[in-house]
Amino acid sequence: MTANPCMDDPSPAILTGPVPQHDGGRYGSFAIDALRPTQMTLGYDLVARKRRRWRSYNGAQRRVTLRAHPLQVVIDPDGAPWMIDRHHLVRALHEEGVARIPARILRLPRRMAGMPFPYALQALGWLHPFDAGGRLRTPDELPHHIGALVDDPYRSLAGRLRDAGGYTKAGAPFAEFRWADFLRCHLPPERLAADPQAALREALWLARSPAAADLPGWRGETAPDAYYSLQIAAAS
Repeated sequence: MTANPCMDDPSPAILTGPVPQHDGGRYGSFAIDALRPTQMTLGYDLVARKRRRWRSYNGAQRRVTLRAHPLQVVIDPDGAPWMIDRHHLVRALHEEGVARIPARILRLPRRMAGMPFPYALQALGWLHPFDAGGRLRTPDELPHHIGALVDDPYRSLAGRLRDAGGYTKAGAPFAEFRWADFLRCHLPPERLAADPQAALREALWLARSPAAADLPGWRGETAPDAYYSLQIAAAS
């Protein structure tokens, strides 16, 4: 399955999903090596930024970081934990030598009983099986380890775009990947590789356009030019 992200719309089931159901407020501690990813790519630039931030923290700050916005996992029938968020942080911690991470345990709705586990996650919008070219793959092609996720420079650009105020943080699952695919269709990879800062400036203008109006967190066309100039400087 290799849908073209610039020609075809991904399945709505992948883009939207219900609010996760907490399994009675249960928490656990999980080995990072045991966590199964629910996506295929990362923005390596974002991982590097998280690594630098982690190194700057003392022990108390690290504990607060992990508790304030905990990783969320769903346990499959074989007992393996699948992480449905925070892949960039987990990859950063893995590269920093952290072995375990606390997580909130979620459960699938009862109506999903009997459905193959990865496809149940996909139906709920908790799984994003798109490759580094933005092409839809099958859940069976997902990597089994956080260290196997490959780089998608457009995911890094989408993260920088959000930090620069190009769009607001949205509750929609994998919202940043939707922005990454939008940018992928409008910014040639050669231009992004040659001058990331110029690409960010262009991305900010694209984010104001009507073409982005259906994306989660769109700010509209009315933000003043001075606002964006300040945000570009802050994101540098």
